[in-house]
Amino acid sequence: YLRLNTLNMHISHLLNGIKASRMVFTSMTIQQYHASLRPFNSHINSKSSNNIYIKNNTAVADVNNQFHQAKLINFLKEAYSIPIPQTKRLIKKRFIRINNKRPSSTNINEILVSEGDKVILPQSIMKHVRVNEQPQQETTEIRLMHGKPMSKNQLDSHADYLKKLIIYESKDVIVFNKPAGVPTMSGPKIDRSNPKRLPFHLQLNALKTPTQTRFFLVHRLDKWTSGCLVVAKNREAARKLQKYFIYNRKYGHLKKGYWAIVHGKVLPSSGRINAPINRITLSEQGETREVMAIDDIHGKQSITEYRSLQNLGETLSLIALYPLTGRTHQLRAHTGLVLQTPIVGDSKYASLTHRQQSNQLLKGNEDMMLHSRAIRIPHYLTSEGQDKIVIAPLIGKFKKSFLQYDFDENHANQFLKEDFLQ
Repeated sequence: YLRLNTLNMHISHLLNGIKASRMVFTSMTIQQYHASLRPFNSHINSKSSNNIYIKNNTAVADVNNQFHQAKLINFLKEAYSIPIPQTKRLIKKRFIRINNKRPSSTNINEILVSEGDKVILPQSIMKHVRVNEQPQQETTEIRLMHGKPMSKNQLDSHADYLKKLIIYESKDVIVFNKPAGVPTMSGPKIDRSNPKRLPFHLQLNALKTPTQTRFFLVHRLDKWTSGCLVVAKNREAARKLQKYFIYNRKYGHLKKGYWAIVHGKVLPSSGRINAPINRITLSEQGETREVMAIDDIHGKQSITEYRSLQNLGETLSLIALYPLTGRTHQLRAHTGLVLQTPIVGDSKYASLTHRQQSNQLLKGNEDMMLHSRAIRIPHYLTSEGQDKIVIAPLIGKFKKSFLQYDFDENHANQFLKEDFLQ
């Protein structure tokens, strides 16, 4: 009786405060009323498939089967709209736990969650949370200058263009021959004047269909690197590919092969580079920029195998590079800082003399002579049921320079096959 009187009193108080909207409490239960008084009621839903609730002054998010083996940053972004930078800050400050264990902050992008895990967050995060009952619908728009979206005819035309870049496809993966000059992901400066220059992950919107609503990038290529770019068609395939590349790092099984045109003659002609690299900040003429440097103390393990394929005297060389780890700018740093033969067109890891030579060779154009020539797709993701070595044909300025300096493609391919079959 007392509870009902209290309920009626609170309902009357609520109704007096409502003006134009006139919310009607025709069938409010006591449970619904108490839920309405909770400070975070708009964020908590005990029946939600993406359940998050308050316990002991913390927010607890349950991982369901939809996000099994998903990255932690993606799980919180897609299920609860928590921005990825904010999640990274919380991990670095040790404010996030998974099943009462704090994940390591050394490799945040590779932290995975599994079905049944409990992700524990500070309660203050709840003001930023929005529960997404359904998976977020990916946009199919591609926006150009002034935010204007492409028309359907433009999207169809761009889809045809992207299909011409496909060099391998199965039910789980697509391998594109990415042109140089196209960033893989969005950055601070996006060229929207031409859809072919947009970040590749945005361009993929043109290929979306009612049955294929999302694509997953499993690795990246530098903006000025052309060649093999692998895209997974589903989350499970993305998870398998990520594990596959981690296996590559542990056991040295070749998965990726690059060709590069470099300054000078590579000595010794083949070998393995094991030089840890770390990010540093340089100041030049009042401007700061980040580069990778060889750092034996604080650097991350970085291993690259290489082979000289052809020399043009002491001036230029064509070399094959096989990264066994996947660090940022690894190939560029190893060729420029360790071998002292920087990639033609690479201004970050080249001396002033080499930069001047690049300008002469490339006639001042902003290009880099690095091409992702081949990649191995594991048998469980191919249509053939066996490992598939996908080779990206030479394109763009790399092809033009390759022919201009009369490098022998057939000779180089022989070494490529030998190295991948080892």
